[in-house]
Amino acid sequence: FFAFYRKIPTQARGWAMLLLLFLISILSLARGGLSGDGRLILFIMPFLAAMLVGMRATYFTVFLNIAVIIAFTLLARFDVLKNWILIDFINTPLAVSIWMIEGTYTIIILGITLPVLVLFVNFMMRAIEKEVLSHREASEARAQLQQNNQNLEEIVKQRTQELEQAMREA
Repeated sequence: FFAFYRKIPTQARGWAMLLLLFLISILSLARGGLSGDGRLILFIMPFLAAMLVGMRATYFTVFLNIAVIIAFTLLARFDVLKNWILIDFINTPLAVSIWMIEGTYTIIILGITLPVLVLFVNFMMRAIEKEVLSHREASEARAQLQQNNQNLEEIVKQRTQELEQAMREA
C-alpha cells in the first residue's frame, strides 16, 4: 500500500516499512526463537533504514535491534519464551547461555556492519553531490557557450558592416 500511494512522503513510507519489518521480526523471535527469521530481519533493517529514511534511522534501528536481542535474552532467562515457542520449533535452544552467545554474535555483526554502512552511505552521498555539481557546471558551461556564440555572431555582423562601409568609402 505505502509503496504505491505516492502522496505519503518518502520518509513516512520508509518508517512504515521499518515498523512493519520490526513487528515481523519481534513475532518471529517470539514464535520461533533462534530458529526463526527474526534475527535475519533485524540484520536487514539498518540497511533498509539507510536507503529509505537516512542515517539517523540507521542508528536508531541498530540500537533498537540491540535492545530487542537483550530483551529476548532476558525473556529466555526468565523462562517466558518457552510458553511462546511453536511446537514446530520445540528444538529451539531456550538456554540463556545460547541466547547470550547468539545475541553477542548479533550485536558484534551489527557493530561491524554499522561503520561500513556509514562509510558506504557517505561515499554514495559524495558521489551523488559530485554528479549534481558536474551536471550543474555542464549546464552553466552550455549556457555560457550559447551566450558567447550569440555575441560572436553579433561581433561578426558588426565587423562585416564596418568592412562593407570601409569598402564603400575607399
